Amino acid sequence: LGKVPSAKNADHATTATSALTATSATNATNATNATTAANATNATTAATATRATSAASTDGYFNSGLVTLSASTTSPGVQQTLTTRGPFSFIAQCLDNGGGSYAASLIVKDNSATGAIEEDDYDGNYSPPTTLNVGDTHNAFYPTTDTTPYWYGEYYNMFSVAAPGGPALSGEGSIGVHVLGAACAFQLVLYG
Repeated sequence: LGKVPSAKNADHATTATSALTATSATNATNATNATTAANATNATTAATATRATSAASTDGYFNSGLVTLSASTTSPGVQQTLTTRGPFSFIAQCLDNGGGSYAASLIVKDNSATGAIEEDDYDGNYSPPTTLNVGDTHNAFYPTTDTTPYWYGEYYNMFSVAAPGGPALSGEGSIGVHVLGAACAFQLVLYG
């Protein structure tokens, strides 16, 4: 026998399970939450935008990544400015001393702040710190000279610099010679 006509509508009672999809209305509320989630993402993006703005200013974080240089026999050697923050330029140098000896150094140069200060673990110049004036340079990292592979990235490469009115920066990184197929290699990380 066939189904009674009203019983045929009872088959749509499965669609009444769709009424559980009215829990989809809860999902629609979740969709509102999804909008909130989108707003949360936007908030994250806004935070990222704030960091991006900071990164463009003298604040924030900087990582040079690996920088390799060839060497020159003319002092101070091949130079590359890794970054400039406020009045400070951070310059990698690679000098060929002859006989297979390369010298690597990373210096900080004060471009425009009279009375800036610098401290580094290499010099142990905690008190008083080194005073930098316009045009002055100072080793930020422990400089190295060697005829064999050398790579160093410990506390002797930690330093801080500050200028009147800012910025104040802390830094660290690595320095080496005869490594990674290069005469000299560097990595500079700055915070502040």
